[in-house]
Amino acid sequence: DWGTMIEGHGGALDRMDSVSFAAPVFFHLTSYFFAL
Repeated sequence: DWGTMIEGHGGALDRMDSVSFAAPVFFHLTSYFFAL
């Protein structure tokens, strides 16, 4: 059960899923704005 690995956060997979979605979005937004 992944929900018991990190208490109170919904588990380790939820943490990794949010980072794996937010990191590429953050990278492309910052590279776009700094290229202007």
